[in-house]
Amino acid sequence: MLSSFLRLVCFSLINPRTRMRRGGQFLLLLLLSVIPTMSLSAGTTETSGNSAPNGMTESLDSPRHMMRQFLPILRREDVDASLSYIHFPRGMNSEKRQKTAAMLLKLLNTRGQIDLARISEDADGRLYDGLPPQIEVVGQVQVANQSIPIELERLAVAADNRSDNGADNRKIWQFSSEFVQSVPDLTERLSHNELLNSLPSWLLEPAFLNIKAWQWLGLFLALSLAIGLSGLVAFLLLHVGRLIGSRFSIIMTTDSQREALPSTRWIAGVLTFRMLRATLELNLETRQYLATSERVVLIIAFVILAMHLLHIVITYYQGTFDSQGRRAAAGMLQPIEKGIKALIVVVSILAILSTFGFNVTAVLAGLGVGGLAIALAGQKTIENLFGGVSIILDQPVRVGDFVRSGEISGTVEEIGLRSTRLRTMDQTLVTIPNAEFSMMKLENFERRSKIRWAPKLGLRYETKPEQMRLVLLRIKELLIGHPMVLNEPARVRFVGFGPSSLEVEILSFIKAQDLHQYWAVVEDLNLKLMTIVEECGTGFAFPSTTVYVEQSGGLDTSLQDSAIKQARELLAAKAMPQPFYPQTWEEPRTDILSFGPHGLADYPNPKEVNPAE
Repeated sequence: MLSSFLRLVCFSLINPRTRMRRGGQFLLLLLLSVIPTMSLSAGTTETSGNSAPNGMTESLDSPRHMMRQFLPILRREDVDASLSYIHFPRGMNSEKRQKTAAMLLKLLNTRGQIDLARISEDADGRLYDGLPPQIEVVGQVQVANQSIPIELERLAVAADNRSDNGADNRKIWQFSSEFVQSVPDLTERLSHNELLNSLPSWLLEPAFLNIKAWQWLGLFLALSLAIGLSGLVAFLLLHVGRLIGSRFSIIMTTDSQREALPSTRWIAGVLTFRMLRATLELNLETRQYLATSERVVLIIAFVILAMHLLHIVITYYQGTFDSQGRRAAAGMLQPIEKGIKALIVVVSILAILSTFGFNVTAVLAGLGVGGLAIALAGQKTIENLFGGVSIILDQPVRVGDFVRSGEISGTVEEIGLRSTRLRTMDQTLVTIPNAEFSMMKLENFERRSKIRWAPKLGLRYETKPEQMRLVLLRIKELLIGHPMVLNEPARVRFVGFGPSSLEVEILSFIKAQDLHQYWAVVEDLNLKLMTIVEECGTGFAFPSTTVYVEQSGGLDTSLQDSAIKQARELLAAKAMPQPFYPQTWEEPRTDILSFGPHGLADYPNPKEVNPAE
């Protein structure tokens, strides 16, 4: 029944369509305040065997079992029955033992704080709490603004019921003699309320549920004050939250404040009620009921408030990502919000179970083993999930970018938790798992601030040197003068002789980021290049074979005879240094020719020229 109720609570918290209004929240918290009472009522009854409430299993010789047996005695204030749970100091007579036991019961009932769920269920107690092995702290006593630990001592009890140190004797837990010896002094330090002495006797008598009439009146007054002050305290807390949020540019809207107000009021009201009811000197059992109820209500209220705050933060970042055009990152916020809400619900359930006395260590161990099994079974899915998160956080590509991934080129249409989808140039849809996509070499064409343009022109071999120089000059003027072409670099060079053309190479960058604009600029440049080539009296070459029909007398024989004669004279004078050219031959011939049509003086020093040019 409890598990079904918790599932209903969690579903109501994480499902916005079934989120409870104020009346439903009040009913829920009222039920939650009854459940721990029922649970602890079962926990304070005398038990036998190795059973415990809530399905827990504890040792019969454990400190928790000893306190579970002692609490009903404490509730009845049965002095005679309490004697077997107290280790009195040596030399204390029977009459003094009775008085000390009565003072101990009164002290624990009025000022004691004992939580069974926090007491060790092992026979040896907690061995790593910094205390001697035979000492265990099971609670505190609040006296004069001081917290005094309630100590148990583990003793070996012989068959004749006398304490002994024999190894074969049974070991039990009792209130330590040192703590018992301090009970009279602690009782004297209790503050005496003169107002109680002036009250009528009927107000001082135990009434319903072993609570005195004046304490019932005090509880009603504390509850009324808590309800009245909760609105003011919640308003102040929300105002502080708005100031903190404004420093981080997070604005709380009126709707978000209205949604966060009920849970904030519950938190403020419960804390105020806890502070006020601490002055009423309620008995231990009642304080246990109220403390457990308060913890459960606070857990539920904090869960509701945490989910509201999480929604505010997610909404803020979603708007920020949308304004920045990061649609994929904005799309990831919704599953992240659901995951964090699920984690909050799991933690709250564990906290509630711990409040009811369940051993959450075993639950956590089970969750760990189950999580490991799920991780091994869904290894590929988890890889794709983390791959998608890394793509969204690192943002190598965004939705709408044109990218090349391996041999696939296309526009990114969707980045999901499992896969990324590309729309290719053929309008086919390619789905790539995120684990594989995040490991691939990605080339993003949308991130370019400029696009390289490097065409090669092939001019006809009939082009004269003067024409070539004019073509180079006009193309240079085109690159520098065009508004969509960067001036650096704007290079045009006559680079070589091809099989069927004179090759001219152009290198420049176009001021464009998307391909549509780039191709428009390229089209304009190509048309202008055609005009330049045509105006210079030449044309573009294409692979061809030219057959020349000789109609003249052939080569100039006079020039041939002159060249042959010149070569023979050089050979006779031993002035033709082939195949090697000695330095004595090179020095008088170095730098004697003109560079360009006007000579070297019109050109910069080659050492000062940028290598990129």
